[in-house]
Amino acid sequence: MVLKSDNNEITRFYLGDINIDLGRGATAAYMRFTDQFQVWEIKADFIDMDLDWHNWTYSHLWDLRFGRPYAQNDNEHSEQVLMILLKELLNTPIKAVVDKPLLAPIKDITLNIEEGNKATIYLYAGDNNDAYASFEFDKNNQNRHLRLMAQYLNGKAVVIDKDKMEKIIHVSEQ
Repeated sequence: MVLKSDNNEITRFYLGDINIDLGRGATAAYMRFTDQFQVWEIKADFIDMDLDWHNWTYSHLWDLRFGRPYAQNDNEHSEQVLMILLKELLNTPIKAVVDKPLLAPIKDITLNIEEGNKATIYLYAGDNNDAYASFEFDKNNQNRHLRLMAQYLNGKAVVIDKDKMEKIIHVSEQ
C-alpha cells in the first residue's frame, strides 16, 4: 500500500490482518514498512463497505462503544441479571428508526454506565411483530458515542422485534 498526500508519496507499507479485535468494536491491523523488518500492530478502524446498514456500528440496541453498564447494587444476583440483560441488548438488531410513538412505555430500564454516564431505554408495544425502543441520555454524559446517539435519536425510536422486547423485559424484572 502507498500513503500519499496530494500526489506525493509519503511511505509504502504492507498491510496484514485487519480484523484484530481490541474490544468494544475497536479493531487493529498488522503493518510493516517496506524498508523495515519489524511488524507493528496498529489501532485502526477501516471503513466497512458493506451496503447492508444492519451490519454497521450502532445497528443493535446497545453497543459497547457506549460503555459498559454496571449493576447499581453490588451483589451477585444484580450482576448476573445485568449480564443477561446486556447480552439481550447487544443482540437485538434495530430494524428501522422512526418518530417516537405517541404511546406510554410499558417498561423503562435505566443503565448506569462506566465513567458516570447514564441512559434510559423506554420500551413500547407495537403492531404485529414489532416493538419500539427510545433512549433518554443524561445531559452530562462524557462518552462521545452516547452523545452522538443522543443527537441522532432525539425524538426518535428504533423498531425491534417484539419477542426481543419481551425477553428484555423478562430479564429486567428478575
